Amino acid sequence: MASVERSGLQSLVARAKVNVAPMARRCMSSAHDDAREMAKWEKITYAGVVTLMEAYNLSKGDSP
Repeated sequence: MASVERSGLQSLVARAKVNVAPMARRCMSSAHDDAREMAKWEKITYAGVVTLMEAYNLSKGDSP
């Protein structure tokens, strides 16, 4: 019985090793990808700040 359990465990471990490796490679990113992502979010942040400032100025109205 122990040898059957051991062989089942070994085959499970072997399958897990095969399935985990491609996922680990997909999760890794290069520095170039990180820099591009940071630049994208920096532009989105600036656009958001400008939009909020414009909305605030419009809500104040033109009358002194």
